[in-house]
Amino acid sequence: MPNETLHVGAVRRLSARVGIALTKIDRVLLHVDVATRPLADVKRALTVYWEDFNRFPDQWTSGFMPWEAALFDRWVRPDDRLLLIGCGSGRDLAAMIPRVAEIVAVEPASESLEIARRSIRSNGRPLTLLHGFVEDVELNGTFDVCWFSYFSYSYIPDCPRRVSILRRLAARLRPGGRIVLTCVCQPRPPRSRAFRIGQFASRLVRNDWQLAAGDELLRGQSAQTFHFQHVFSPEELESEVAGAGLRVIGSHFPEALVVAAPD
Repeated sequence: MPNETLHVGAVRRLSARVGIALTKIDRVLLHVDVATRPLADVKRALTVYWEDFNRFPDQWTSGFMPWEAALFDRWVRPDDRLLLIGCGSGRDLAAMIPRVAEIVAVEPASESLEIARRSIRSNGRPLTLLHGFVEDVELNGTFDVCWFSYFSYSYIPDCPRRVSILRRLAARLRPGGRIVLTCVCQPRPPRSRAFRIGQFASRLVRNDWQLAAGDELLRGQSAQTFHFQHVFSPEELESEVAGAGLRVIGSHFPEALVVAAPD
């Protein structure tokens, strides 16, 4: 009996070590896979990931979290025209519609957008739902506020793409307009060995986008989908804002930064 117990313990320890090793290998393979995909393929895979995520009913009606409500009260006025980037299945819309004059909402995941279309009631207020990524859709008119939904600025791969989006939004701001960036922010963003290998693979194939320090990948429910997020340092986030020709007018770290065009 004691020998049998020792054997079982040895098998468990070996299984744990093999499992850890396989997990590390899978992380490396995921980073190489994603880093060598063209940006268009990455965008398609992320769309599928968010389709799955937004199917859960509690995503539709849970409303603002306390920090989002405080941020909204501080920076959005009742008579504002607001652009919502990443409306998902309507969680933000349900909270925003009673508190703002007009909303234009953008969402790349078509099934999520259809859920929002079916479940959200505008109560007579102007509401426009657009399908696509914010850099690709046609935006009409100007806005008092451009609002990135829950951490969605972190879900945009590639620094040059993010800066280009900010420039596009800045051109749509009315005098006194604000862009609210919600994102994942830490004093020291992570940098893994898997990231370094993926970044090398991306450079090797001369891809049209690059993994960067702070990028994190997590495998989705299928082999073709994954979750992407970029973890900013405060300095990096402010650098991207400056690169887009904008200035910081409100810091709400670690969740958000509010920016505007220069005076």
